[in-house]
Amino acid sequence: MGAGLGAQLLSTKYGRDAERESDHYGMIYMSRAGYDPQGAVELQRTFVKLSAGRNQDWLSGMFASHPASEERVQNNLNMLQELPTGGEVGAARYKSKLAYLNTIKPAYDAYDKGRKALAKKDVLAAEKLAKQAISIAPQEALFYDLAGDIAITKKQPQSALKQYNKAITSNPKFFYGYLMRGQIEYKLKQNPKAKADLEKSLTMLPTGNAFLVLGHIAKAEQDIAKAKSYYAKVASNKGKVGIAAYTALLELDLQAHPNKYLKMRVGKSNQGGLAVEIANPTPKDIGGLQVLIQVADASGRPQQIQRSLRGSVAAGKKQIFDLGLQGLSDQQLQSLKGKITAARLVN
Repeated sequence: MGAGLGAQLLSTKYGRDAERESDHYGMIYMSRAGYDPQGAVELQRTFVKLSAGRNQDWLSGMFASHPASEERVQNNLNMLQELPTGGEVGAARYKSKLAYLNTIKPAYDAYDKGRKALAKKDVLAAEKLAKQAISIAPQEALFYDLAGDIAITKKQPQSALKQYNKAITSNPKFFYGYLMRGQIEYKLKQNPKAKADLEKSLTMLPTGNAFLVLGHIAKAEQDIAKAKSYYAKVASNKGKVGIAAYTALLELDLQAHPNKYLKMRVGKSNQGGLAVEIANPTPKDIGGLQVLIQVADASGRPQQIQRSLRGSVAAGKKQIFDLGLQGLSDQQLQSLKGKITAARLVN
């Protein structure tokens, strides 16, 4: 406890020293660059006001690494006395730059409302708001993305493609248009185009949907190794995409590696014979099970027993199979080892 407290105090001291140094040199650099260092004082005063009543929001995170205090304000005031007066504040230039954003703010407000309307399945309202946003700021890719999503909801893939084309033209460095266009192209059986778009989207932002569909395309191309690789990247994720990827991977990989997906225990049955318990944590029923059991004979030499198991194990369930072997000693039962050698999905 003492060591932990000492480390905490050292960290606090280092943090405060770093704050002082940062403010000190920051004001010097401001002055040399031609800006009014009074701005640093006003910034710290603003931070103190904001931190006074902050809640658990983004401000809390910011102040965790940029703590506000009256001490910093006073230190900046002291430093201000050592620097030349005057310099650019930039208020007019800031306002001029902000003016354009203020003029198109209604477009983003409409976009936000359109997203909420679409989430509530109010397609007519969402469509109206998307058109409103586009009419105000026709250069914004996000608004065409919304229009594309609306067209998908209306089951109009060709219309959606046109909107995503516009989104990509407006902002070719944003992943979403490529991702959505690629998924539509896949559904339209345009695999080469879909593959190019989805791979492009991954260079900007990796997403589960892109990996899943690329896995489907690789499977269609008979590139099973690549398909497995794509599915494996998202198979552990929660949600629909993760489950779909896991199921697709299971279909391709279960026969080759059944022990990756099923768990087996070997032991004595209630009747005193040999039994195995198969646990199936997957979302699919599995049958066609074969097991290989290794057991020592009376002289201690290992013997292998191969058995095919009748029936199947339901998804998310366990099943005990009696192998019918009687007369094993306790020593033999303790030496048992086993693995699953075959399994297949039950349609």
